Amino acid sequence: MVKKIFVVIFFIYAYFLMSVICYSDNNAQTMLLKLRDLEKEILSNDELSQESRKYLLVEMEELAKEMITLRLNKQNYRASYIYFSENLEDKYICNFIYPDGTIYITDFPAFYEKILFSETDKLKIEIISPYKIEDLVFYMGEPAEMHINSYANIKPLVINKNNILETTIIPEDKKFILFTIIKDKNDLMYKKYVWIIEKKLLSK
Repeated sequence: MVKKIFVVIFFIYAYFLMSVICYSDNNAQTMLLKLRDLEKEILSNDELSQESRKYLLVEMEELAKEMITLRLNKQNYRASYIYFSENLEDKYICNFIYPDGTIYITDFPAFYEKILFSETDKLKIEIISPYKIEDLVFYMGEPAEMHINSYANIKPLVINKNNILETTIIPEDKKFILFTIIKDKNDLMYKKYVWIIEKKLLSK
């Protein structure tokens, strides 16, 4: 009798878990389809006013921020900025209605949330289908250096098999710009995700 009750509870839990996963996947796909519709609208509708285009861009950014996030200590961090473009300039630059301001983000601390982590913390990449982790390259750059040399000396970070960013090469007690660029074959625009990160100085 006890065994039967346990089996029933197990199947109820499994059904609930699958329902949650399916809902999450369906919700993500709905957001992705809406984002692609907005991309099509902003690129093809010549009758849109500049204000309307700016409004659509804000909506696109809010949707895109759910596609790729960084997870640290059970908290998800959305990108501080997302830049869109039809084509990349110099491999890393996304200009559209607004110019790509990645290099200057740290000049305006009121407009970004810094991700503070330690050597022992794990920065995990959360990504929704159809985007794939193997299609991502995360780059880091020191803001002051990027002001001078742009993207010439940025460094890629390794992503391990658990979707964790290897942060051992990042010096402590300094802010860094972290970004990645993605475009699926069905997307109309590139999306550049930008975060500000800082590794805490461990007390000795």
